[in-house]
Amino acid sequence: PINPNSVIANIADIFPIRHFNQAVFSAFDPRLPHGPAHGFAWSDVGVMALWAIGATLIGVRRFRWEPRR
Repeated sequence: PINPNSVIANIADIFPIRHFNQAVFSAFDPRLPHGPAHGFAWSDVGVMALWAIGATLIGVRRFRWEPRR
């Protein structure tokens, strides 16, 4: 466990793996008020979607089948 106010936690908030982890835990944790049957936390899914869109745009822009000269 990491202290939520630490520098490492603030850096981890930028990357999608933390949001993926929180989305999965919130989807299956019966202790949360919405229960395990109500799906993912949409804010976390939104962050992952933004990362996927950004990675797709960079990939489309930079990927070439043939090497550049």
